[in-house]
Amino acid sequence: SREFSTDVISYGDKVFLSNSFIYGITYADNIEIVLLEHIVWIYKNKDYSAKHNREEITCTLCLVTDKKQLIKISKVPEDICDLVIHKVQTRFPHVMAEN
Repeated sequence: SREFSTDVISYGDKVFLSNSFIYGITYADNIEIVLLEHIVWIYKNKDYSAKHNREEITCTLCLVTDKKQLIKISKVPEDICDLVIHKVQTRFPHVMAEN
């Protein structure tokens, strides 16, 4: 679609945001497309893992829709989660958010 080709901002390799949609690549490598106006709650869960004797922190970006659907986009850097949450809540102030 035209919107995807012109108005999408990439946040890393897992999350894409347009004026109307959020696109995310889930844990199972599925692509989820959600209308921003359908999001009622957006939050992140921190994920801790040990890799090569050092701790790695990533997040799962979680979206809850008005149809009670939960979409999880995993392995997203924390700063990207914070930025996406801020962008969504700025555009749709009614969306509940946790950083």
